[in-house]
Amino acid sequence: MHASERGVAVIFSRTSYRGGLATFRCVDSRSGRCHYQVYAACAAPAAAVGNAAAAACAPRMLQEFDLQVGQRREIGGLPRDFGQCVAAETPAAAQPCMQG
Repeated sequence: MHASERGVAVIFSRTSYRGGLATFRCVDSRSGRCHYQVYAACAAPAAAVGNAAAAACAPRMLQEFDLQVGQRREIGGLPRDFGQCVAAETPAAAQPCMQG
């Protein structure tokens, strides 16, 4: 993921997944750190099955961590379809974002 504001890099992160191992790399960040939220793919809440709310997603947070620029972290055992959010600043909400 790469994001910039007025031509200045805000965040630059790379994630790869091979053989059941996910590697997260913090390449650049205006804050000096990349803050990650890793979550399981959306699943409809059990109480919502059979009604209009069943279409709603309820992602489940798996991990939350941060890395300094230049660091990487490997995590095994994540589902192949995991989602992630990465930000230059600490996420304000404890809920996973819906990006990435």
